[in-house]
Amino acid sequence: MSCRKRTGSVLSTQARFLCSDVTFEGSTHSYRRCSEDGAEIIFDFCPACGSTIKYRHSALVDQVIIPLGVIDQTELWQPSAAIYNDRRPAWLPHNEHIEWID
Repeated sequence: MSCRKRTGSVLSTQARFLCSDVTFEGSTHSYRRCSEDGAEIIFDFCPACGSTIKYRHSALVDQVIIPLGVIDQTELWQPSAAIYNDRRPAWLPHNEHIEWID
């Protein structure tokens, strides 16, 4: 539920990249929280508007997670998986072309 409150939505779209494959410029502020399973998540956000620019998950040490809303060319990616299927609202269609993970 914390992700819903952070994004203000019932879903969040993101892309995961190897840390070595991306670079970032500009300043960010960070905050940390623990996930429901106890992992640490560090969110970096824009100090001017508050948008999340990227985040890191302690279980994914070699990856950076980028919300698709901050990427101009979102059509370059197709979803391959959806997590928290057990929390999916009934009105959200089930896409049979991607992996669903509870």
